[in-house]
Amino acid sequence: MSHAIKFSGNNYLEQSFQQENATGLTDFTIQCWLKTTESGPLFHHHSQKNGTHFSVAVTDSGALIFTARSNSFEKSIHSIQGGINNGKWSYLSAIKSGDELTIIINGEIIATTQIDTASLPDQFVEGVLVGKSLGNENNEQHFNGELGGIAIWNRDLSTGEVMKYYQEPVTGNEDGLLSSHPFEIEEDQQDATLKQNGCYVELPLQKVVLKIINNSPHEFSLSCNQTGEFVSGNWPQTIPRNTNKPLKLLFESSHPCFTACATYLVENCKDTDLKIEVNKSLTFYNSDIQTIISDDLERQISVDKNKKLALCVNLRLSENLVVVNTINLNNFLQDVKSLVEAGKVVTSMNYDTSTRTANSTAKQIVEYNQACQLFNRRIQEKPLAIVYCTNSGDVQRAYCAAINNKLPIRVRTGGHDHEGECSGTNTILIDLIGLNGVNISTLHSSETGLAKIATIGPGNRFITLTSTLAQQNVMLPHGTCATVAIPGFTMGGGWGPFTRSQGMCCEHLIGAEIIFGDGSIETIASETLTHSGDGRDIRVLTKNKPELLWALKGGGGMSYGIVTNFYFRTFNLPRTLVRFELEWNPFEPQEGYVDVNTLKILTCWEDVINSRAMPHLTGTNLKINGKPLKITGYKDDEKCIPEYEDFDADTVIHNCVMYGYWEGTGDNNETLKIVEDFIKEEFTDHGAKPADIRLDGIGGLGSGYNPNLEAWGRESHSNVLLRSKGKEGTPYPPDLDEPAPHKITCRLVDSVGLGAKGHKELLRSLTSKLILEGNREKGLFTYVTLGAIAGDYYHNMSQANKNKSSFPYKDKQYIIQYQTWWNLELAEKEELQNNAVYTRINRALDWMEKSRDFCIANTSGSFISFKDSSIPTKTYFDKSYDQLKCVKKKYSKDPDNHFRTRKTII
Repeated sequence: MSHAIKFSGNNYLEQSFQQENATGLTDFTIQCWLKTTESGPLFHHHSQKNGTHFSVAVTDSGALIFTARSNSFEKSIHSIQGGINNGKWSYLSAIKSGDELTIIINGEIIATTQIDTASLPDQFVEGVLVGKSLGNENNEQHFNGELGGIAIWNRDLSTGEVMKYYQEPVTGNEDGLLSSHPFEIEEDQQDATLKQNGCYVELPLQKVVLKIINNSPHEFSLSCNQTGEFVSGNWPQTIPRNTNKPLKLLFESSHPCFTACATYLVENCKDTDLKIEVNKSLTFYNSDIQTIISDDLERQISVDKNKKLALCVNLRLSENLVVVNTINLNNFLQDVKSLVEAGKVVTSMNYDTSTRTANSTAKQIVEYNQACQLFNRRIQEKPLAIVYCTNSGDVQRAYCAAINNKLPIRVRTGGHDHEGECSGTNTILIDLIGLNGVNISTLHSSETGLAKIATIGPGNRFITLTSTLAQQNVMLPHGTCATVAIPGFTMGGGWGPFTRSQGMCCEHLIGAEIIFGDGSIETIASETLTHSGDGRDIRVLTKNKPELLWALKGGGGMSYGIVTNFYFRTFNLPRTLVRFELEWNPFEPQEGYVDVNTLKILTCWEDVINSRAMPHLTGTNLKINGKPLKITGYKDDEKCIPEYEDFDADTVIHNCVMYGYWEGTGDNNETLKIVEDFIKEEFTDHGAKPADIRLDGIGGLGSGYNPNLEAWGRESHSNVLLRSKGKEGTPYPPDLDEPAPHKITCRLVDSVGLGAKGHKELLRSLTSKLILEGNREKGLFTYVTLGAIAGDYYHNMSQANKNKSSFPYKDKQYIIQYQTWWNLELAEKEELQNNAVYTRINRALDWMEKSRDFCIANTSGSFISFKDSSIPTKTYFDKSYDQLKCVKKKYSKDPDNHFRTRKTII
């Protein structure tokens, strides 16, 4: 049984220093466990013979003071840490080592100082009073509290030795131990040992309950047990493998601090071992459990209870999650072995070691990294495996194999997710680009009669899809980038050059084939369609889960399942289509041209899109290039702090380009004349004469679908370089919108319009200190595109029809899409990190973040197709958000949320 001495204010101990063949000590250590709520002396030595003195005491503030003194010199050290008199146990070590005094509490040094050893005699002699000191004129002072494990040494202990005796009691046989008051005492010595009614008090029993759950495939065998004799409890000889039943261990001791430690090994696994150390202390915040494990293991420690006398801890062991993932990936590849053998699976590893060579490995690394690439080259994800599917069965097989092996999935088609969420590191990437079938047929709708329905696979991109549809004289509201695929475009809404006249693409979706979270596949539809007798091979649709289809129409991609076929109601291709561009305030001045202030251009464009008399303008956007805020001087001679020009929204001038689609009913020449008249009446006559008019995309019924009809918005760096060198020629469109690093964010303009305040704030955001002079010449572009939503389609739509899709922003005037792009040209890409533009990228991205948060009146929301991961998910879905959550919960059959990216509905 362990005990401490209770000092009640008038009792004390006397400890002698006298040793055989010795007269005293030069260096020494005094140790004890201490518990008090008051102040007073702990140890006191005073020699009448040579006037030497040292003492250790607790101050009124609970600090410790350690004093050494001779007749001519006195030096004290105070601990900065107070509160030692808090009624809790602490372990004290006071050490004199040469010319240094040190105080250590609970194994940590809290104070140290140098002393003048020349002023002290060589040795301290005689004895020590414990719990009592002699003040001035021999006035006695006494300690009130408890001390235990008192030990006095004739040498300075090392830090390691201090920690040793903090964790286990002295035995009395240690080298240099002059005197000790151990925890274990003989009952008949109690009264004889203490003076003036001191007493021994029994220390409480402490215990540790350790529960071990080993979920790893390893059985651990005990190799070393370092638990002290004063601790009851034993470590088991083995820790069984793969068990959810906890192995319960109990350790107990009445020592103020104890440690139980064991090492386990795994047979035939040299590098797989486990060390467990349990520490329990009456200073309970020092109680813990520590484990050291090999790299192929994971561990989790959770505490059920940590109180003064009891520590209850759970230790869970498992394989390292990288190992688990690798095993699960191997199992996944076995489950999709037929797809692997068909060459449809790409991984970063060559699993066939019999054929692995340096060349084959290098080739596989290249192929894998090529397969990982996304449209936004700023983002690079590393999936575990990429599965190229060519039919719904492939998708179903890959998905089920992934979830059965607890592996997360992503789904990719065009890869145009601006935040890269169509892919992910350590995921199974299911690529749908091979599901590229297109079929057009006339069906009979239960709601609208005959309709031309397009069955479109998710692997279709606009570069081929629009031409395929045009060959059948039908069209969908497509996008402005040729390499965008149909799934994300549609399920995000689907803005483009037909939005004013035909609405978002999602409004034309009437059915979908979808794989649910449990792996089942089903066709859903918002109406019933049957064959009309034209004999084309197309699947009939039955009205089924229309609420789920509502969610697919603008509620975001992959939230509800994996769509493997889309069914769209098409519209007839117009007889004539003209793609036109108007440019104001060109970067290279034109002789005789007078610049137009941006506000005038913007308000003219807004009048056009809000007009109820513009049915032939099927869609439009306005690009406004950002510009630097001009530096007018510097505030000091060092030219470190620039001064900027004042911003004036009424006079500021930006380069602006309007892109438009015009639908004609006559021949091309007649339509071109109408477009020219429109430009004159709506812009030139209102003081916004364009510097350049380009009518360079003509198509329509019977004349094909010119690829130039799709190229909107991004500026070709080749054009910039061409003009900067003074060369002539028509600017070349950026056609396929080649992949490049970029960042995008957006908001929308409310139905009331920006107003004067909003106009000023929008233009102010585009005139920034963060946009640097010379960015364009280096291939760094910063601008906004304003995409018109307002038009006849949504103006004339009844509320009942508006409720048929989840796209929430039908009443907005237009989208404000902030963009920054760089490294558009191949030569720039090949320069890699040495490209000079990288000295400017951070400033451009800062401009994007500031633009995202810029206060612009009468704007709100955000458009999911122009994704910015820092915008809250609800913002993208607005008033549809709560219902979308209900739809996912009701229909997706996905309790583990495998259909998840950062911006999916959860």
